[in-house]
Amino acid sequence: MNRVVLIAVVLIVYMVYITIKHKETIKKLSFPQQLGVAISFLGVVGIGCYILFNSVRYFDAAVSNDIFSMIIQFIIALVVLVVSVLTFSAIAYKITSGILPIQRKRK
Repeated sequence: MNRVVLIAVVLIVYMVYITIKHKETIKKLSFPQQLGVAISFLGVVGIGCYILFNSVRYFDAAVSNDIFSMIIQFIIALVVLVVSVLTFSAIAYKITSGILPIQRKRK
């Protein structure tokens, strides 16, 4: 099994887990809201993967040191992850009128 298939399977399993875990919250949403959240999630993940793939390839070609290249890849992945999470949270908040993202209960 190659890496892309493994990542896709993990992503699908995680989406099913989240759907089951937050079933009551999802029931509060109308079908267009559910569809909008799903499409925006897939869009943000796709754009993030595209940016990550192309930026890592670009910097890999530009840098010859493997350790420095790995550090740059880690920083790029971290930045793409943070931007993707913030973007999806903002989009989901607007689509669902504040129902999503689900706030964590603080102790």
